[in-house]
Amino acid sequence: LFGADAAPPALLDRIAARAGGNPFFIEEVANLLQARGVNPRDPRTAETLELPESLHSLVLGRIDQLGEDTQTTLKIASVIGRIFRTAVLFGVHPLEHLRASLPAQLTELQQRDLAIPEPGAGDETYLFRHIVIQEVAYESLPFGLRATLHETIGRHLEQVAGDNLRPWVDLLAFHFGRSHCDDKKRRYLVAAGDAARAAYALESATSHYRSEEHTSELQSLTNL
Repeated sequence: LFGADAAPPALLDRIAARAGGNPFFIEEVANLLQARGVNPRDPRTAETLELPESLHSLVLGRIDQLGEDTQTTLKIASVIGRIFRTAVLFGVHPLEHLRASLPAQLTELQQRDLAIPEPGAGDETYLFRHIVIQEVAYESLPFGLRATLHETIGRHLEQVAGDNLRPWVDLLAFHFGRSHCDDKKRRYLVAAGDAARAAYALESATSHYRSEEHTSELQSLTNL
């Protein structure tokens, strides 16, 4: 990002010590310096630069450098998954006035090296460059909003699937399983469990069934 010999040894030592051997932390510090317009060659930088305490706060700081619209879109994309298609993002985006500017927002995400086109995936598919970026963006959303977005995504996928739901049951179980839509949550968790059992993926089947049982127990308590 800054060329050879871009920073004095004292700054490099501080960054390496804070990174604790994590190369992604070092890379994100460099990205953050660039986004903030910090000159690492300035000797004063080594003394005055405040480094983030954790990788989580570092990535959150990078997200905060985005425009407000792009931040919103990044967070919505994080609910879809680490890999997301622009068609799904457009279909579930709750802010209609931002949909027309999605190409510009995705370009900004690429320029900031937060999300990149998925090679060979086609159909305008993007990938969060690192799983930590997706996790931090996802965790920054309020729990209730996350649940609402998961339900919206699930209903969108139902429309895409039409009458052929079988290839989609795992995704539908994932999204409705994190929503407040208990009837669809139970339906797809059971369907995903049955599909996993039929494929002899017993551990996965057990996980789906246990999630469904937990949902039923919560619903029973709610009805008391």
